Order: sequence, then C-alpha cells, then structure tokens
Amino acid sequence: MPRIKIALVACAAIALSVAALALVSAFPPSQFNFYPKCMMYQWTGLHCPGCGGTRAVHELSQGRFLEALRMNALVILFLPVLIAALVWQYFAHRCKKPFFHLVTGPKSAWALALLVIGFGVLRNIPIVPFTWLAPISQTQTQIQTQIQTGSQTKQ
Repeated sequence: MPRIKIALVACAAIALSVAALALVSAFPPSQFNFYPKCMMYQWTGLHCPGCGGTRAVHELSQGRFLEALRMNALVILFLPVLIAALVWQYFAHRCKKPFFHLVTGPKSAWALALLVIGFGVLRNIPIVPFTWLAPISQTQTQIQTQIQTGSQTKQ
C-alpha cells in the first residue's frame, strides 16, 4: 500500500476516533438512547465482554477513572495497550521494519481470546468479587449523573 494511502487511512481513523470520543463525551449514554443496545444482554440478560464499554469511555472522558473501571474494566485497561500498539505500528511502518506485533502468533491470539471470553464469563457469576466486574445498571448511572449535576449546580 502506498504511503499516501496509509497516511490517509491513519488520518481518517484518528478523525473518526476523535469524533466518536467527542460524541460519547457530549452525550452521556445514560441520558441518551440513540446508542446501540447490547443484543446479548437484551436476549439473554447476560453481560457480554463489551457491555458498559460506551459508558466506560464516557466516564473516562469526564475524568472519572474509577467509575469507568466500574463500567467495563477490560475496555479501560485495554485502551492504553491499543494506543501503544497503534503508535508502535506507526513508527514501525515509518522505519520499514516492524519492531512490535500485538499478536505475534497463534498463542497470543488464543491468549487474547481467552482473556476476553474469561472476562465475559466471570462478570456474569453472581458472587461478590465477580459482580464487581459487571457494569453498573443504567438506572444507577442515571442516579449518579443526577447527583453529580445537582451538586454542580448548587456550587
């Protein structure tokens, strides 16, 4: 692929990411219902590994790291890895020699798949340490947002 196409794809990906972050930051998922709903949760009542991810990114964009972790720890903890991998791949492409691969073979791919599947299974176990992995319900999020906005308007 020519360098110009790679640069355009990279710029488009960055622009879309910034636009998505701005949208999620400006319109809290707990208050607006135009965000897609999780089909697995709607059909089964079980949390998929991505459930709460949009709310987690919103909380993170507002500077509330602990609340973001409470929504979806996997998404929040994986974001720095994803950003680092993209930066490393950018520099590897510029140097014309890849010095880092996120997935170096089948073992890495299986490990990542097991991590995601394991997280999805663990967050649905109804025993106390595992229930902390499940996202806070939409109602709890709305109550927290109302409390925070109410305390901000009083100040």
